[in-house]
Amino acid sequence: MSDQREDHEHPSSPPLMGTEDDVRKNVLAVEQAIRTGSFERYQKRKTENTVRTHRAHLTLFETYLSEVGVPLRGLFTRPASWGTITFGLVEDFVEWQLRKGYAIKSINERLSTVKRYASLACKAGGLATEELFLIREVKGFRRVEGRRIDAQRSIARVGDKKAAPTFLTQEQLA
Repeated sequence: MSDQREDHEHPSSPPLMGTEDDVRKNVLAVEQAIRTGSFERYQKRKTENTVRTHRAHLTLFETYLSEVGVPLRGLFTRPASWGTITFGLVEDFVEWQLRKGYAIKSINERLSTVKRYASLACKAGGLATEELFLIREVKGFRRVEGRRIDAQRSIARVGDKKAAPTFLTQEQLA
């Protein structure tokens, strides 16, 4: 009965070469290399403008963190920097932006970036899975909610961009 395979063998998989410990070490080495380069690989897939925007979003998040006494750097490049980030910090970042008068659309975009990088950091081992789950539960604002919030706050926008377009009369055009 030499042509019968043992239960644990798969007909198309090659036999493992080396000791089980060597194989395990090699798998761990490959996994560590993949985890270490997760931010870089993600950023390589994105356009230059997207990468620049993500950097700006995470820089603003770092500014917020410094203001609340959690001075972290490297959130754009180092997954390990995310180890102390909590859903409470992310939730308060959203509120902080509201208090500063940032546009709802900008707040939502920054929240999305923070969630994406938190996910990458978790995958790389820099953020606990439980914390990522809670961070993903931080919600942005729907359009209707944004209009309601803008109507209630004194600072509705930061910068020169206007919330609505300015139309010119025919005289002004001439």
